[in-house]
Amino acid sequence: MQSEDNNTMCVGGAIVVFAKCPGPNSKTRLSPLLGAEGASSLAQAMLSDILTSLSNQPLLKNTLKVLCYAPKSGEAQMISILQSLNLPYPLIYDDIYVDIDEEQFQLLNNSNTWILMPMKSTSDDLTSSSLGDKLEDALVRTRQLLDTREDSNKSVLFLGMDSPELPLEEIVHGLQVASSSNDNNKQAKAHLCPANDGGYGLLSLPYRASSLKIFKGVRWSHPLTAVSQMKALTDNNVDVSIGKLMFDIDEPNDVQDLAKRLVGSNDDDSKIIEEETDDVLTSYTHGIGSTDNIQQSFPHHTKNQLIDLGIIQIHDDKHVVKVDNDREKEEGDIDESTKVVSLQGQLRQAEHRATVLSDRLKIVKESGSSVIQSLNEELEDVAQHSAKVEAAMIKELSSLDSKRRAERSDYQKRISEWISLANNQKEDIDEYERKIESLLSTVLMMGDDAGSDV
Repeated sequence: MQSEDNNTMCVGGAIVVFAKCPGPNSKTRLSPLLGAEGASSLAQAMLSDILTSLSNQPLLKNTLKVLCYAPKSGEAQMISILQSLNLPYPLIYDDIYVDIDEEQFQLLNNSNTWILMPMKSTSDDLTSSSLGDKLEDALVRTRQLLDTREDSNKSVLFLGMDSPELPLEEIVHGLQVASSSNDNNKQAKAHLCPANDGGYGLLSLPYRASSLKIFKGVRWSHPLTAVSQMKALTDNNVDVSIGKLMFDIDEPNDVQDLAKRLVGSNDDDSKIIEEETDDVLTSYTHGIGSTDNIQQSFPHHTKNQLIDLGIIQIHDDKHVVKVDNDREKEEGDIDESTKVVSLQGQLRQAEHRATVLSDRLKIVKESGSSVIQSLNEELEDVAQHSAKVEAAMIKELSSLDSKRRAERSDYQKRISEWISLANNQKEDIDEYERKIESLLSTVLMMGDDAGSDV
């Protein structure tokens, strides 16, 4: 892409990479396979690929990039990693309020610039129950940085450091749909890419999502982490779209599967060959336009580190992945034995995936009733609201009709009273007439008596 012609196509907002400083305790579950030092080296390589991939993506040139790390004492190590990648870091954002000078402000608009942000927490464990508090704090501080920029896109996208195979199209799409100024004039919503272990590797959030609420109740380090995060968002009236499945590298089997994918891929930055699959999560794509606009990247640092660690070996100019039972998969080898090994590997992966999905389905059936109940409650709320509106309309019409009936009744009552009064008055008049006639009769009789006396 040419930035001059496509600058308006670039997405804004912010990307926050959540990372634990690579060290002996950073990837302990990989130590049985790689050793403590090897696990640390692989963690740094994966982080390096994520940072360079995001920095080199033309569509993200206007996107604010934040490296949020723990522990705080790892600042020098993170600076060293950025320096090794030739990535500038004009600002270490270690305070909730920060004054940015003109030079720093200009560097913030540099596509390669990264802001270092130590996590505001006493705990350095990214899998602990405090992860929600760390995400909440990072969201607040990143939004404050966005407020210093003239950018209508205020969306914030979180990424982990355990998925070096970045789905760049998902990142672009996530920043777009979470923006309140997206082209379709639709209400901004969140976007989530679930991970193969039940968590999630990507989460973009619109500006209207409350930092105080959207991470509450999430079940961290759990097969239902992604599900509970989606529920937390929808409970707070934030719609969520679902993206492709991402692969976290946490276990020894994850490393071997990653190595096989990298050996089976073309390490040309312009293209990544994906294995054909009918898995709805891994094959799902969004209507974000042609992916030709997205410059794909390859995790070179990760692959080279796997070569250094002996997971990927080179024999006769071919890359070979060491797998269980001394089987090997060779890059470009198409003989029958390799096909058999490949099919056996795919079968083991399918069996493993079936087991994982079966376990996850069992968990969802057991504890997913709360999600279903929440949806039913929302539907009930809609039905109740509709019923209230209908009842109010009927009541209003009935009130008007009752008022008219009351008025008619009042008129009838008044007429009856008038008739009764008229009848009473007639009786009084008749009584007066009788009295007058009686009085006249008495007067006449008195006159007659007086005449006879004379």
